Amino acid sequence: MAASVVTASLVVATVRAYYALQGLHGDRARWFHRIGVTAGIASSLLVAFPTGVYQAKLLARYQPAALAAMEGHFESETGAGIVMIGRPNVRERPLDNPIVIPGFVSFLAYVTFHSNVKGLTEFPETAGPIPSSSSTLLSHHGGPRHAVHPHHGPRGLFALAAIVGHGATFLAWKSAGPVHDRSRRAAGWFYGAVAGLWPVLTAASWLVNATLLDALRRRPLAWLSRLLAMAGLVSALVGLRIDRSLGAFLGSCAFLAGILVVTTAWVFPAMLRSITDESASLTAYSSSAAAGGLATALRWWAIGISLAATYVVTLFRLHRGKVVAPRGREGY
Repeated sequence: MAASVVTASLVVATVRAYYALQGLHGDRARWFHRIGVTAGIASSLLVAFPTGVYQAKLLARYQPAALAAMEGHFESETGAGIVMIGRPNVRERPLDNPIVIPGFVSFLAYVTFHSNVKGLTEFPETAGPIPSSSSTLLSHHGGPRHAVHPHHGPRGLFALAAIVGHGATFLAWKSAGPVHDRSRRAAGWFYGAVAGLWPVLTAASWLVNATLLDALRRRPLAWLSRLLAMAGLVSALVGLRIDRSLGAFLGSCAFLAGILVVTTAWVFPAMLRSITDESASLTAYSSSAAAGGLATALRWWAIGISLAATYVVTLFRLHRGKVVAPRGREGY
């Protein structure tokens, strides 16, 4: 949560810099600067302490193999340092060309600079952060093998097109004039790409894992979500074509909600499937945190979703109506 504030602060400060370079919105730009820098410094400190330190302690206590993998520690070490830059050599198990701050991992995990931190060699492969079958993918013949499937690229393009298309439908709804026209055209292009890629990716996913369709047949929620996604996509395309921007935006929202739910229902419980041994797949049951951690996460989620909802409502109230680009130059 604190890390998301760091990112948002950088965005606000970047917008302020853009306004300053363009000579736009002088008073607002100064406010952006104050808010971005102040929130950025405060959240950066929170990321380091206490949240970062507490997370390191939890990893050391409950997931020592994950801590060793994150920091690239193959061998146990007293006074283990934090690796700033390094290239893991999985075959020979050193770190190539590392830049290390000595003792820092020991301090974060155990509050002393001389504590011993276990390395990956202390844990059997089946107990490590990666299943043994997946580890084989990395170590077989000394390098990665089938780590990226050919259909991952189109899936990334599909997700990118959907996100950009959704943003364009929102901008088309909330703007007028040239910005509205360009946003509407862009949304049509991107959602056209989504409509073309969706059946292709469904077929490709079935070829990679035929059990997905069996899961889809067993779960009515998946079918309802798929119908919602299809109706949303059609609504978005029709709304863009007849220039009904609000309908297009709402259709885009329905499509994204439907596609997220159907994907979750489709793959559950295997969140990361092993291609060599199904029993080594990472599932919602085998990879979940302890009950206490899940309860804490649920409480923080309730706080976070309330803040997010308040932010959205406030943002929409402050920016009622449509934005019209000024003549001669566009401010946004």
